[in-house]
Amino acid sequence: MPPFDLQKTTAELATGYGSTETFEALRQGQLAKRMYLVQRLLSSAEGHPDAEAAGLPQAFAHLTRLQHEHPEVVGRLLSSPITGGWLLRALHHLANLPREDAGVVLRQTFGYPGWLAAAAMIRSRTAGEVTVVVRRGVVMLPGVGLLRLAAADVDGYGTAELRITTDGILTAAHRGRETTIDTTVSERSDQPGEWIPVGRLSSDDDPVDVILDDLDPFRTMDTRTMPTAISASQLRVWQHTFRGAWQTLQEYHPAYAAGMAAGLQSIVPLSAEPVVQVLSNTWPEAYGAIRAALPSGRFNLASVLIHEFQHAKLSALLDYVELTDPAAAQKRFYAPWRSDPRPAVGLLQGIYAHTAIADFWRVHRNHPDANKNLAETQFARWTVQVDRAITEFKNSGALNEAGASFVATVHRTLAPWLDEPLSDNAFWVAEEVVLAHQVAYRVRNLTPDEGHVRQLAQRWHSGDPAGEVHSFDRAFRPASLTVDWRKGDLPADYVRLAGAGSGVRAGAGAGDLALAAQDYPAAIAAYGAEIAKSPDAPDLWAGLAVALTRARPSDGMRPLTEATETVAALYGLLAAEQPGEPVGAEALVNWLTEGPR
Repeated sequence: MPPFDLQKTTAELATGYGSTETFEALRQGQLAKRMYLVQRLLSSAEGHPDAEAAGLPQAFAHLTRLQHEHPEVVGRLLSSPITGGWLLRALHHLANLPREDAGVVLRQTFGYPGWLAAAAMIRSRTAGEVTVVVRRGVVMLPGVGLLRLAAADVDGYGTAELRITTDGILTAAHRGRETTIDTTVSERSDQPGEWIPVGRLSSDDDPVDVILDDLDPFRTMDTRTMPTAISASQLRVWQHTFRGAWQTLQEYHPAYAAGMAAGLQSIVPLSAEPVVQVLSNTWPEAYGAIRAALPSGRFNLASVLIHEFQHAKLSALLDYVELTDPAAAQKRFYAPWRSDPRPAVGLLQGIYAHTAIADFWRVHRNHPDANKNLAETQFARWTVQVDRAITEFKNSGALNEAGASFVATVHRTLAPWLDEPLSDNAFWVAEEVVLAHQVAYRVRNLTPDEGHVRQLAQRWHSGDPAGEVHSFDRAFRPASLTVDWRKGDLPADYVRLAGAGSGVRAGAGAGDLALAAQDYPAAIAAYGAEIAKSPDAPDLWAGLAVALTRARPSDGMRPLTEATETVAALYGLLAAEQPGEPVGAEALVNWLTEGPR
């Protein structure tokens, strides 16, 4: 049972926001989950030789003693995102690693509680000694810093004796050598030595304190992850961008900022330097952490923080309440922000997070430093796409009663935004984005009936009308269920939303450039020529669909827009049958739409 009022918490989070009380409830829920997992791990590892060798039982006994004297310090360490991720990895390794491969990996993994105990001693100003595992030359002190005792290739696994004083002086004895460092040193150097303090991100006028976790070996699920400390100068760039993002959140998005102030504990950097392509995610087992590349600019980082923390909130809630029907677990759904079909829970997560993204751009339009054209276009885009996803999801049968209520509340938040005034440019670009994504998704993921495609080919050759062109919404390509969702940007990243942003993404083709210039005949010709070379390229069919729809808005392009998988498969078949006589993509669409050639 959750240690909070589940119905009240669910209803409040469905609004998209949440009170301080709600986030404290989520924190307590995660702590209860961690304590359960700790007991499960101790029980499963009892008597295991690698657990004994790594000092797992002794480390937890040490943490238990410290918890009696310093419950807040130990509670915060056990509630930290990385502890949650480590617990999942430890249980997974214990259950799945072949015995012959387990030794060093399990001992490295089981050593984490010793690191937690040492960190708890430092953070609570408790003097004493503790034995810890040395993993590939390092000892991590979560929330404090990293101690490097040997080169990674010299020491895959070992132990060290730590002596800690009340003023934070630590002496480590390892392989006949003693190393003494001052753990209160919190400033990083561009030339890191034996001691690297954790990076911290803060705000000028708010007590927010977020760890920039580039050191902890358990910050990802990859067992090979090792510390890749960013430099002091790179940390300053992160700090500058974070400070600007946090100020934006406080001033323009205070309801989201309040939740993050209560629940955001760490950011795991996926890049040291700013990047143009937004890259971020969350790990459900690591509530309170966000993994993100440093975006180019404070507004982009503010958007990333809102997006990913929504995922974290919902993941924490889903530990205690089921919102989808278990009978729908194997079903896959179209999500207008992904290139691959999504399970019901994944679609629910996307709806929740992208509603907040729509809200961000809705408000951001009024920021004095905003690119108003881009902000309005993004607002229109996400509002339309999320509304479509919600409407289809509500009618899918995949939601249970609690889930239907949750999604209905989300929809009530979003619905009034559809009536907000928009510029003509923002409206038509949003329409193009929705269309392009739908078309590319269909080509990438859906497989039409082969017999139907051959029947259409016979009619083409005989000059007869095409007749009904069927769509195949549930006929997924097997590969589409494991597709890399980061691939498949639509025409050159929507050609930066048709000029709403700054410049065109690298890789834009002739069709993309013509489309951005609104030269639709040139775009149609260019896409047709490119499709002749790459008949199954989803982004080319998306560009052609947008160009044709804009050039001939009254014609109706239903086969191309709603059965693109059939159109693309038919084109490929005709091209294979007539290798010396290329089929015109526009001519084929005209025939499917209008009748005989």
